[in-house]
Amino acid sequence: MKIQAVLFDCDGVLVDSEPLSKGLLLTMITELGIEHDLGQRLISVSSQRMSDCLDNVAEWLQRPLPGDFLEQFRQREYVLLRQQLQPIPGIHSALQRLTLPRAVASNGSMEKILINLDSTGLRHHFGEHLYSAYDLDRHKPDPALYLHAAAQLGIEPAACLVVEDSPFGAEAGLRAGMTVVGYGEQRFSLQQMGTLPLADMAQLPDLINALATDNQ
Repeated sequence: MKIQAVLFDCDGVLVDSEPLSKGLLLTMITELGIEHDLGQRLISVSSQRMSDCLDNVAEWLQRPLPGDFLEQFRQREYVLLRQQLQPIPGIHSALQRLTLPRAVASNGSMEKILINLDSTGLRHHFGEHLYSAYDLDRHKPDPALYLHAAAQLGIEPAACLVVEDSPFGAEAGLRAGMTVVGYGEQRFSLQQMGTLPLADMAQLPDLINALATDNQ
């Protein structure tokens, strides 16, 4: 089926937020007394839910984290994102060239999605089609978020293309019955799951055009 809409993850796909967020989290857990290398291992699982990551830290510490730890992290993270966040290279060009309906579907909170998009000048490309897993209480790899985004666009799941950078997100898109593009450093491992690899985000429109040609 011809691609009729594109659904984007946010962190690592539209904006380069993960180094900032993971760096801050590493700083904060080393402040709790965890040595740097161990801290890196505790937060190393790509796109795991923050609650799962913090559970890993608390389990290793064998004590609960401070009650305001997550709130403090979010406050510091949002300041950092507003000050330093950059768009993924090539994403402005790709979005300008795309003529298909598109949406953002992220495991992050709506507040974070808006900060990410506003800080990088990307929000106008998506209008009101911004969807957070927190609003559904269904996080990737559950396919519900992508199915919801497709329904809001009025497009059949099989006609949607998902752009992801993590195994959890790729699994969600595939389980939704969508074509999935795996972007970034993990693109070759994601390809083993059945995704299409993409090294340069600026080339996304060309990939979609190539798919249209192949389906004729």
